Amino acid sequence: MTRKTQKMNRMTFLAFLLASALLLGGCMGKPSGGESTREGLSALSLGDYGSALTLFREAVDNREDEVPAYRGMGIALFGLGRYLEAEDAFQTALSYSDAKMPETVEDLRLYLATAAYRQGDYDLTMEQCALLLADASSTDAAYLMGASCLKSGKEADAREYFDMAVSNSPEDFSLYLQIYECYDTQNLSAVGDEYLQTALGIPAQTS
Repeated sequence: MTRKTQKMNRMTFLAFLLASALLLGGCMGKPSGGESTREGLSALSLGDYGSALTLFREAVDNREDEVPAYRGMGIALFGLGRYLEAEDAFQTALSYSDAKMPETVEDLRLYLATAAYRQGDYDLTMEQCALLLADASSTDAAYLMGASCLKSGKEADAREYFDMAVSNSPEDFSLYLQIYECYDTQNLSAVGDEYLQTALGIPAQTS
């Protein structure tokens, strides 16, 4: 993989990474779900977000397992760029989850944080990331927290969370690059250049 290939918008990367986890089953109460849920997952795997959304709505109407149905609905809405509606779907999925589903709750919160960030709701992003980071170390949650802090004018806090993210994934070239771009969009490229220079020192991947 070249560094050019690695230069992917991290929000898009998170969306596809999380969608892949869902398609592999995750930790749902009923991994297979009902017929509409299964067909919705199949549509998601093909990138057919419109059909997936219709199928997950059918799943809800048919009273299939609410967590995977609303979770899938949120992913479909995210894929369609309807971030506010995606937030609502992920929050509904969370309302049906419980402490017996810790991994499901974790990735639902990360989905919700990512959708909120895309929507420009940085307070909600930080709220969800704080909950994630209270339970475990998460590169993606730390990155999102840092990016949201920076957007909110909290530069010192942003630096703390960005450093947490890179300490978790010190060889992730794209992470350093996205942090640099966060600073650059806020006209703080001099600060972000520290991360860029670190990234340039990471040996290029050849496979």
